[in-house]
Amino acid sequence: MARKYQGYVASDTDYYVLRDDDEMLSLCFYTTINAGGSGEYSRCFTLYKRTGPVLKLSDLFTKGSDYVGVISADILSQMTEQVDAGEGDYFIPGGIWSEEECFQSIDADQNFYLDEDNQLVILFDEYEVAPGSMGMPRFVIDDQVISGILAPWMEDMQAE
Repeated sequence: MARKYQGYVASDTDYYVLRDDDEMLSLCFYTTINAGGSGEYSRCFTLYKRTGPVLKLSDLFTKGSDYVGVISADILSQMTEQVDAGEGDYFIPGGIWSEEECFQSIDADQNFYLDEDNQLVILFDEYEVAPGSMGMPRFVIDDQVISGILAPWMEDMQAE
């Protein structure tokens, strides 16, 4: 970063524990880069303690399911509701943003974690889906939205 910004840069990195119980450990590492302006970036890691691996978003769903489409549609709906209620500003169709700038879809490996209630939370970096004034938006995906496509082990956790 120092080379790219010719030495006029600072960054702060830290982490916080989102969840630590018998089932899961979720950590979020975040970095703020300051170079004339600032931007926040994060990466969450969720470890399923029963089996040991760090989970990928695709691990939560049955193979071949359209989890990207299902989650993306729910997030777009949440964004639209917040904008209509005057509670948020997102890069969505119908506003001042060009179609290329508008939210289209999450990535197959989108940043996520499972909260203490086993709910899926999708996290975006600053400026990724909204102006910087919105910070790093998070969207809790309702269990009913994804219930039909969850992997069996996730369905068991949701039932507990």
